[in-house]
Amino acid sequence: FLFCLDRFMMKGITEKKYKKYIYLILGLICLFVSSLATSRGAMGGMLFAIVVYICFKYHKRNHVMFGYILAFATLFTAIIVLNPGGMLDALYNKIENSSSNITSGRDKMWQDRIADFESSPIIGVGFLTMKEVKNSKIDFFEGTQESGSGWLMLLSSTGILGFISYLLLIIPPLIQIWRYFPNYGLSVAVCAFFATHTIIEGYTLAFGSPLCALMWLNIGVLN
Repeated sequence: FLFCLDRFMMKGITEKKYKKYIYLILGLICLFVSSLATSRGAMGGMLFAIVVYICFKYHKRNHVMFGYILAFATLFTAIIVLNPGGMLDALYNKIENSSSNITSGRDKMWQDRIADFESSPIIGVGFLTMKEVKNSKIDFFEGTQESGSGWLMLLSSTGILGFISYLLLIIPPLIQIWRYFPNYGLSVAVCAFFATHTIIEGYTLAFGSPLCALMWLNIGVLN
């Protein structure tokens, strides 16, 4: 969706304007498919990424920036209220079923990660290591683990030193892009999505995960 949005809003992409509307249609299809995934974290990350994209791309033209933000806010409000074609039914059902525990049990996993961090706050408990696993999910046959949060996993396993090193890979390029390269808004928006999504998904260091690969490839693009 973010790619389609970027191509639609990019100036001078093609002399044939109908191609922009093809990207618009593809973007709406992506939005519909995303709604069927029933992932609250992914939907929230996408909405945040759209706002970040607009802010980075048009921060030197405030009236345009606020106009686009208002337009997208109106669009998503209409979708949420009208629920066209029942596209949000599965998401609403998931929210209703988990209303008693909005974090889907991740808050208990977060307690494990906090306990790991407190046991070794400077250097962490070891790269991609979990000591406290009382509430965490580990599958020894598949070789997978669920830490509950990519940010907390990074902090607990690599400590403050590793966490700061990770931030140094991201923050300086974002500052440079904000000042001089607004056309890199797509990469920034993707970074914003992953920054939001990894609050509740722990694939930041899970190198067997496709999402992990995409996240680190995007960090490479930013740098």
